[in-house]
Amino acid sequence: LEAGGLEGSGDDERVEVVVLSFNMACKEPYDLEHMLRGRVMESADVVAIGLQESLFKLGQRRSVDAPAVPRLSWKLSAPPSPPHAAGPPQRRSEDKLAQSAEHPPPLRSRSEEPSPRRGDDLPVGRGSGASSPPLGEDLKERFSDAHGIVLDRSHSDVSDIESLSDAEAERKISDAEDGPAKPESPSKRGVRGRVGKRISRASRAPRASEEKQRRPSLFGAKRAVEGKVEDNDDDASVNVLRERLASALGDDFYTVSHQRRALMQLFVFARERIRGRISNVAGAIKNTGGAFFQLPNKGGICLRFNIDSTPLCFISCHLDAHEGLEKRKKRHASCAEILKSARPPGQLLDHTLEHHHVFWFGDLNYRTTFGPDVPKEQHVERAMNMIEMEDWHRFVAHNELTNDLNLQLVLSGFSACDVEHFPPTYKRLRNHVDGYNAKRVPSHTDRVLYYSMPGTAHRLRVTESTSFETIVSSDHKPVRAAFSLMLSPRVEVQDAQPAVWPQLVFNNLAARDLPAMDVIGGRSDPYVRFYTLPHDLLAAPSGKGVQTKVCRYTLSPDWRETVKLKLRAGGLDALRGAHVIMCVYDRDFSSADDLIGCVSLSIDDVLMGARTSGQYSFSLDVVRHGVRRGTLSGTVRPAGRRNALVRGGTLRSALRDPVTGSIRAEAGEEDGRKCLVS
Repeated sequence: LEAGGLEGSGDDERVEVVVLSFNMACKEPYDLEHMLRGRVMESADVVAIGLQESLFKLGQRRSVDAPAVPRLSWKLSAPPSPPHAAGPPQRRSEDKLAQSAEHPPPLRSRSEEPSPRRGDDLPVGRGSGASSPPLGEDLKERFSDAHGIVLDRSHSDVSDIESLSDAEAERKISDAEDGPAKPESPSKRGVRGRVGKRISRASRAPRASEEKQRRPSLFGAKRAVEGKVEDNDDDASVNVLRERLASALGDDFYTVSHQRRALMQLFVFARERIRGRISNVAGAIKNTGGAFFQLPNKGGICLRFNIDSTPLCFISCHLDAHEGLEKRKKRHASCAEILKSARPPGQLLDHTLEHHHVFWFGDLNYRTTFGPDVPKEQHVERAMNMIEMEDWHRFVAHNELTNDLNLQLVLSGFSACDVEHFPPTYKRLRNHVDGYNAKRVPSHTDRVLYYSMPGTAHRLRVTESTSFETIVSSDHKPVRAAFSLMLSPRVEVQDAQPAVWPQLVFNNLAARDLPAMDVIGGRSDPYVRFYTLPHDLLAAPSGKGVQTKVCRYTLSPDWRETVKLKLRAGGLDALRGAHVIMCVYDRDFSSADDLIGCVSLSIDDVLMGARTSGQYSFSLDVVRHGVRRGTLSGTVRPAGRRNALVRGGTLRSALRDPVTGSIRAEAGEEDGRKCLVS
């Protein structure tokens, strides 16, 4: 092989990938499309958008432009009080029920443009004293629509409406929109209140069961309303999100797939020009919420596909919240569970072993911590001091995810996109570009991580990592990362001419620091089983894999044997982009064998290393579901057609005799030295 031949030609195509994550906190954002603007979006080929807590009640968003971001003057504040908090407190529960029954919220159709809300839902840049359209004008318009008449100054109802308070006017218009009330049976005219007070059924507050039916369903089911079946609000909000995202991206994009589980959603869009090159689209979802059973409020959504011969995987997740060591361990366990269980049909191994590049993003909820002995109040105070100084480098050093990635306690092999140049994304004050809620320690909970298989890391480059301070509808700030990806070369699997198939010969295989898998004795019975990526590249006997012998009762096995892998390719130079997967198992004689962990070996690295020394030595971490579980080492040398074991000259040809199996080689000379041909 010529020098540099494995580095890829200049004709290798690049694909621009953009990943976005946003915890919407069940609020419709003022300017969701702002995330889909900018130079990186103009050149993007694939866009993955992960949304958490993405269902919301329709008709509560104000269409305003996000304000320009001034220089941030950080402040710490409690969340803004609702408008009714300024009045006298309600001391009795029946008063609360009566108040809610006396002034029920108006009913609006989904197609109706909502009126502006007041108080804490005002957009940034407008305070409580900002001017807004008179409420009476809006009410008169709704009254006209309800009765089918046009109100003018001469109409008698105009003065009636203007003389009423806002709440009374709202009630009058709502009654007109709802129509006349149906008569009730005498036996159902009233119900007994909680404190013995009789409350009219027509005016009482809705029961919990009735209110539950009106709430959006976590599973996107349909509900019956007045004998008719119609979509839930959550289904409608999903459609609104899909339409807004597709409209912001433009007609040049199409939807590769949309995966949803309860409040979590994952959208993947791609350019029309690469539609025909995308294949093997599949998805899977894993719930991790709940204590005794798994709820769909937390978990991960996986979507995988190929661009030509490059397998990609996108995982959007929402992990457990709150501070503390136990919650931190629960997040670690959730990551492992997602890697283990969120696998599309037909996938045998972890995502990191089946895909050249994996993008992991979402509200990971890893918090800022200054040690277990520091009180929570001091956590908040120290964090705010660093934020005021904009010392992001020192701030990120105290993040749980940053530390645990370095220690390989979670998502081993993943790298995090840089967050040292923008403020913590949580817990922010809604409708403010700055400010944090004092109930939580400010943290970079919204992150984007990425993983590349060995031999492919040089093909992926991070070009952007940013947050959006101007989106103020949630207590989280969205994050976006952009990547420039060089596609991997195609590995051609060849079924004909098995006599010229190349081989990889493994020797000196050994493992160290493996975990004890046997309950009795605290030992393991490990052996190594070999796979390849692509899976059909390995030529193995029918029904049998290629594996080593079993080493009994040890945690540091040495396999003193030679393992030969025959690969279905036209030569060693046709193996660029291929990988050998070595999985360490524990042999169980009474049940199925347990997986200890796996390593991935790039054949590109093997061929490059063998060019100089004749063989390639490796020592790799054994990883299972993102957790390190020991090391595996050994040597490997390639053998076969176009062997790379040539020193001091050029190889003209090297072919294996199909009859005798011997090597016929023709070696050239360079500077008077003969070539060494294996």
